[in-house]
Amino acid sequence: GATHLDWGNPPLSAATGVVLSRMNRILDYRPEDLYVTVQPGCSLASLQGRLAEQNQFLPLDPYITEESTVGGLIAVNAYGPMRMQYGRWRDHILGMRVVTAAGSPTCCGGKVVKNVSGYDLPKFYTGSLGWLGIFSEFHLKTSPVPEYYQSGLFTASDFATVQQLGQSILNQGLQPLSMVLCGMDYLHRSLSEQQPAAPWGMILAFAGHQKTVRWQW
Repeated sequence: GATHLDWGNPPLSAATGVVLSRMNRILDYRPEDLYVTVQPGCSLASLQGRLAEQNQFLPLDPYITEESTVGGLIAVNAYGPMRMQYGRWRDHILGMRVVTAAGSPTCCGGKVVKNVSGYDLPKFYTGSLGWLGIFSEFHLKTSPVPEYYQSGLFTASDFATVQQLGQSILNQGLQPLSMVLCGMDYLHRSLSEQQPAAPWGMILAFAGHQKTVRWQW
């Protein structure tokens, strides 16, 4: 999708380009087994739309556009605040196919969670910025959509107070979906709102069973 070309060291020149935009299909989806097989040119937005039909999703929330593809996002290992509960790309890749620079197709992992033979090469390829080969196929682990979600914004006059709140939440053994520390000036400017009274804030979210989420909140 060419949405992360500014990540890593850009090539000084290129005589040949490999475009994977036509490798954009969902090859296999087994909602009962919680896995999906997808090609690298498939956009994350369209994949999430297909999974939503079965009340499932890929629990990763990087900043994306409609052109952001699964292959490109795995190549740069892009993720968002939900990493706190669900982890990163490498935690959701069961297996993948890669074509090396020599043109040799390789396969690592598989379609099942209990595939533990050999080295965990998907973790090695994730975030490699395309240096180690061309991705051609992924087996990804899906998750059920949480039944309940609750979020809010807490503000304070100094950074230490917000930081201590976040540490206290973790020390109590609570399991937030995400915690994002932010400068309120930037947040309000991005939302085109008036200048906030407090300069620091934390966006806190919980997700899961309704009773559990409300108790933690």
